[in-house]
Amino acid sequence: MLNLKLKSMSPAATVEARFRRRLRNTLDELPSQLPPYNEGQLLDDLYFLLRSPLFLYAITPRLHRANTSPEPLATGLMTPDSMKDGCFPKESGCEDDLDIAKLHMDIKWDGNSWATQLQYGESVLLEGRQLNNIEEISFARSFQWFCEEARFLRYEFKARDHAAAVRLGTAIDTEPVEVRGEMSRAASDGKRRRRIVKLKI
Repeated sequence: MLNLKLKSMSPAATVEARFRRRLRNTLDELPSQLPPYNEGQLLDDLYFLLRSPLFLYAITPRLHRANTSPEPLATGLMTPDSMKDGCFPKESGCEDDLDIAKLHMDIKWDGNSWATQLQYGESVLLEGRQLNNIEEISFARSFQWFCEEARFLRYEFKARDHAAAVRLGTAIDTEPVEVRGEMSRAASDGKRRRRIVKLKI
């Protein structure tokens, strides 16, 4: 109860600082041989995703699994009713229900590949994976894929959040603007270009 009361009283800046501090600490716990990367940018991307209502809605089942353990039927199957209690999102907002202490990152050899993962409890929220490579040489590349995935998803869900706000009448629609120096996975005329992609939902 005390924890919930403190959360409701905390200003947005304090919440952001807590998220970023937790993410930075878990980054510091990763292997020291990581390739060069922009830590500030990665923290910005991850924080945005963890506060994006649509991203949190998209990962609802993963958040649910990390917070509840519904009783399966005798058949071993779960029904909508069995998963109802504790389900995200709540009316107070998904982001308010996140337990920051459950956020952590891990790099591990999984099957035949290295995987860099942002986890919430035991649930994987975001992953970069380098497939079919020699164990000793590919873990750094999995971290690079993770950073690129976080960057891409930030632009995707920023566009989706904006489109949703336009539909609700709380934002004004604008033409998509190409941004110099930023990347998407779109290719044009055989050359990779970095741009913001406007998505419809």
